[in-house]
Amino acid sequence: MFDPVKVVIAGALVFALGGLFLIGQPLAQQRLAQPGAEATLQPGNAADVAVGPDMTYFTGTEVCTGERTGSDIVDGIAQAYRHNSCDFVSSDPRFTGTMDGDVIAYGSGYTGPWTGESVLTNEDGAWRGTSEGVWDASNASPLGTPGLTFHYGVVTWVGEGAYEGSTVHLYMAGTDEMTSHTGWISAGE
Repeated sequence: MFDPVKVVIAGALVFALGGLFLIGQPLAQQRLAQPGAEATLQPGNAADVAVGPDMTYFTGTEVCTGERTGSDIVDGIAQAYRHNSCDFVSSDPRFTGTMDGDVIAYGSGYTGPWTGESVLTNEDGAWRGTSEGVWDASNASPLGTPGLTFHYGVVTWVGEGAYEGSTVHLYMAGTDEMTSHTGWISAGE
């Protein structure tokens, strides 16, 4: 069902993640001009970022349904288990398809870490890998919506089938139902 509020939220998240992606590179990896030196942009003197003919950037959203599959306490730490099925739509067709994954959320407070394993498939191949991040149900999310659980995370998936030899690096943020993502696909890692 089309919800214009969710579309606006998704757009804002993609914009925010894009900014995070642009400034998220460690300063130690950047080549900065010396104070007082004239800086000109020349091939070869840009920051060491993931650019080149083997890099493809994408943005998109995923709409998910999920169910809680159990909970446990391990070494005194609460763990909640969830299975998600998501429809991924991205600006790169290689990263558009159906994702199935399992997530473990740790802790019983309003915030905590989570880890996951998942696979995204489409008719040409699959992307399989792991994810990690934090969840927040303390109303501190950028949306400020009471009771809304918000997730932030990073994902690394390795290609299978037609995508073998490529890797997906993804940043994501959103709710249990809808998440925005941005990242890049690199060949030959």
